[in-house]
Amino acid sequence: MRTHSTHRKQIAKILEDHAGKKSVPELAKELGLSIGYLRCTAQSYGISMAMPPKVTEHDKCLMRLLRAEGMTLAEIAEKFECGIKTVCIACEGIKKGRKAA
Repeated sequence: MRTHSTHRKQIAKILEDHAGKKSVPELAKELGLSIGYLRCTAQSYGISMAMPPKVTEHDKCLMRLLRAEGMTLAEIAEKFECGIKTVCIACEGIKKGRKAA
C-alpha cells in the first residue's frame, strides 16, 4: 500500500518530467487530480510549471510587419496559431496598412 508521501513524490516526479512541456490543467485532466493539488505539489518540491511563451520576439516582429502590410488581427492569429489578444498586444500602436490592390 502506498503512503501519501510516496504518492506525492511520484506526482512530483511526473510534474518534473513534464515541466514546461505540458500545462498543469492538461496534467490534472490526464492524472485525474485537481489543478490546485498539482500546483501545490510543484511548489512544495520547487518545480516551476511555467510554460515557455507561445510566440517569440521574432514572431512578434513578424506580426507587426504583417499588420502594417494590411493583415487583420484574426488572420495573423491564425497564421501564428495563437489568440487575437496575443497579436493585439504584440501589434500595439501599429495601424493596419492597406493591402495592395
